[in-house]
Amino acid sequence: MDLSIALCLVGGDPEADSRPSTIAGVRSVELKDSTASPEVLAKMAEGHEVLVAVALSPVAMACLREASASVPGLLAVDSISAAANTIRLLQNGLSAADIAYPPLFTPDRLLTEPVEDSVKRWRVRLHSQEVGEDGPWLAIERDSVAVASQVLSPLEIEAASQRVGLPCNDEHRLLIGPCNWAGQGEAWARAAETHVAGVSARNVTLLTNQAPGPIFPTDVYIDPAAYHLPLTRVDLVLDMVLPATHLLIEDMRPFIGMDHRDGRQGGAAQSRREAEACLRSERRVAVVIHGSAGRSQNRHAALYPMSPFADAARMSTVKQEARIASVLGALEGLDVPIFVATVDMLDFVEEATWLPIVINPANFVPAPRWEPERRLKVMHMPSNDIKKGSGWVDEHLARLDKLGVIDYRRYSAIHPSRVPGLLRQVDVVVDQVSLGNVATLANQTMAAGRLSLGQLAPHVRRRYPENPPVVSVDPTSLSDVVWQVSRDPQRFEELAKAGPDFARRFHDGRAAAEALEPWLLQKKSGSTK
Repeated sequence: MDLSIALCLVGGDPEADSRPSTIAGVRSVELKDSTASPEVLAKMAEGHEVLVAVALSPVAMACLREASASVPGLLAVDSISAAANTIRLLQNGLSAADIAYPPLFTPDRLLTEPVEDSVKRWRVRLHSQEVGEDGPWLAIERDSVAVASQVLSPLEIEAASQRVGLPCNDEHRLLIGPCNWAGQGEAWARAAETHVAGVSARNVTLLTNQAPGPIFPTDVYIDPAAYHLPLTRVDLVLDMVLPATHLLIEDMRPFIGMDHRDGRQGGAAQSRREAEACLRSERRVAVVIHGSAGRSQNRHAALYPMSPFADAARMSTVKQEARIASVLGALEGLDVPIFVATVDMLDFVEEATWLPIVINPANFVPAPRWEPERRLKVMHMPSNDIKKGSGWVDEHLARLDKLGVIDYRRYSAIHPSRVPGLLRQVDVVVDQVSLGNVATLANQTMAAGRLSLGQLAPHVRRRYPENPPVVSVDPTSLSDVVWQVSRDPQRFEELAKAGPDFARRFHDGRAAAEALEPWLLQKKSGSTK
């Protein structure tokens, strides 16, 4: 392909660096950091379709990033070898826009045969309307995503104008995101497409700055650096949101980023606007609240005498209550189904429906029961020490261990893949003694046929279709109950044996699919009140 390419090397130490005069047949020009201004680079790019600029220092890369916002055809790379590869790709027919901004979720479409124009596909519609710094630069439409061109660089505009979503003709397509706490977003997606006929499903996880990568299985994950780029979110809408007929939003967290061009998260209010935009585009929307996002600490302290939130000094109650109020406030008047992941959350989220946690019971094969002649093995593995009441648990169980009554196993920050193996090594698991719910670990404990101990309020227990095989304990009764189990394990044997069957009936995905099915089989969106 006869393509006009210019090449420059920017920054670094010409005396120390080995610099070729040509790269992949293209002659290079050298620039100092101080002279690599947008104006100089624009002048170099004149008469050429692409300017490949190699940053040989951090300062040079900062200069090139600034220039890329205004210089057409500028491709910035960080090494001589990257420049050589880039030039070869250009010479082989790949566009500068596709090299700089390849489709994030479906890169294979660059290599596929063209799709007939008659096939329904999703498109990007660029417009020139002015938007404020925190204005909605992106809008979801029925068959396209509208993007304000002012927030994009020249190459991003070129890339966006070429974006065309792959065809999707699914009658019911579910998208879940953006949290995937405890892997539940992915698990609910698998449950829906396995147990609801005609449904396909995907989940998206937005990673935090602290996460090096996804801990739990996920269909798609986006790291913060990629999410910062506007075209990442354009691709997210084009390839994930537009093909979806149904969106399940986790914890009222925004994941489209339509209000902030730099990818900042605008909280529950922004998530509300995204939900309303999806409704206007004739997509069904629902919300699921996992736990902390909607569990009022003040109300919990009023309902549960041993609540971890009763001591305001131990928890950031004021700040957390404000966040919870914003989530619950954003739900007001939003005419969409609301789900909660645990039964106790029905105390905190009005008019919600239980969406059972999903585990894979096949991963938790019951091990042989404990042997009477050895000490009882008791495990505590909290995800949050304060919320689970771990201070009380450690105090009581460490004392029983010291007395020779039990063998106390204490774990923290355990990778999810290790949990099934650890459960097979113990007899009893104390999940929590103060929060009042039956969450992921308790369900896994039951699936493994181990005895599950945790605080479970009588009114919460009565909400279950069947009585959960969980021994209710609190900080005042934990020692006595564990002592009784250690002295008379046969008394609790049948309760532990009932665990796997309970886990299969309510937590293998079928019950979750049943909860989602009425909403999933609706095609058209509702409206906001």
